Amino acid sequence: SLHDALPILEGSVEFVEKAKELCTVSIAHTAADYDQALAAFRAGAKQVTHLFNAMTPLSHREPGAVGTALTDDRVYCELIADTFHVDPMLFPLMAREKGDRLVLITDSIQVAHLPDGPHDQSGQTVIVDGIRCRFPDGTIAGSALTMDRAVRNFRAHTALPLWQVVAMASLYPARSIGADGAKVPIEKSS
Repeated sequence: SLHDALPILEGSVEFVEKAKELCTVSIAHTAADYDQALAAFRAGAKQVTHLFNAMTPLSHREPGAVGTALTDDRVYCELIADTFHVDPMLFPLMAREKGDRLVLITDSIQVAHLPDGPHDQSGQTVIVDGIRCRFPDGTIAGSALTMDRAVRNFRAHTALPLWQVVAMASLYPARSIGADGAKVPIEKSS
C-alpha cells in the first residue's frame, strides 16, 4: 500500500524547521494525513511537488496532504499539466483554489523527445508513447511535456487569460523559491 511504501518519518517536522533556513522545502511522494501535512507547512514547508502524484488520494473523509495543500493559502502547488498525470477537469479547481500559488511543471525526464518505444534511462527501461513515459509495468515514469505545451494545455482547460497561465510557468515558480526579484538577462543563444 502507499502508506507502507511512503512512511511518515519521525523527525520530519524538525527537519523542515532546519532545512527551511537553507532551501525551499517541498513535500512530495507522501502518505501524510491532513494533520501531518499541516504540521510540515506550519514548520516551514512552502511547496508541494507535483500535487496528486505519488500521494494518498484526496478523500472527503481523509483529505491528506492533497486536501491540506489545496486549502492552505501559504502553500505553492506544482501541477504537471500534461493532461494524463492529472485529469484536466481539475485544472479550473486548482486555479480557483491556488491562484498565484499554482506552479506549472513538466516532469520531463531524460528520455523525453526520443522516438516512441522502449529506451534505457539510467539502467531502467522506460517506454515513450508521445508525451507519456511509463515503466514496463505501466507505472508512470514521467513525461515528455515541454513548458510551452503545459501552458497551452492549462489554458485550453480553463478560462484564465494567457498572461496568468504564463505567470504560472514563470513568475509564480520564481516567487515560490524567493527568486522573483532576481534580474536575469535574456541572451541570444548562438
